[in-house]
Amino acid sequence: MKPRVLYITHRVPLPPDRDDRLRTWNMLKFLSQRAYVDLTCLADAPPTEDALRTLQSVTRRLAIVPHKGPLRYVRGAMSVATGAALTEGMVDSSRLAKIIRRWNVATRYTAAMASSASIAKYVQKPFAPSVQRVWIDLIDVDSQKLLDRSNSSRFPMSWGYGLDGRRLRQLEIQLARTADRLLVSSQTERNLF
Repeated sequence: MKPRVLYITHRVPLPPDRDDRLRTWNMLKFLSQRAYVDLTCLADAPPTEDALRTLQSVTRRLAIVPHKGPLRYVRGAMSVATGAALTEGMVDSSRLAKIIRRWNVATRYTAAMASSASIAKYVQKPFAPSVQRVWIDLIDVDSQKLLDRSNSSRFPMSWGYGLDGRRLRQLEIQLARTADRLLVSSQTERNLF
């Protein structure tokens, strides 16, 4: 029997017009050739009918969760206030959490993959208790992108990017201790991490 994989992305993988979308789309195609894939992703805009058909053709189950508006920023600020990264709060979604919990009751997953460190909590307990292996794709090592922005920005943005970069780096380090696999796409990313 083919393995079952839960794949959670912070953005709809189609169209593959940005680096992260291209990467998640290629990862989804790769996984779908080897496993039954259940995909859930956050969407700041409704996907096109073509994108929906294409995603349905490579997944066993698909859930696209609308995720836009000012509430994201409130969640991000609350995340910062509790000592976590802004980006963790920005991807927080109770609807996404409910879908993942429901799917985990119905399916015992061989593995679950998150498309970034900021969304990694959804492939771990308590959200995904049936998952046997946890994989996190660090997609460009986001903490480093934030730290680089901090160095090239003026105050107060430099301070905000720096704080978020440091907190996200701590999360990435924690994930290195707890996840079964961390994925990077190049030696440069590996060296950064």
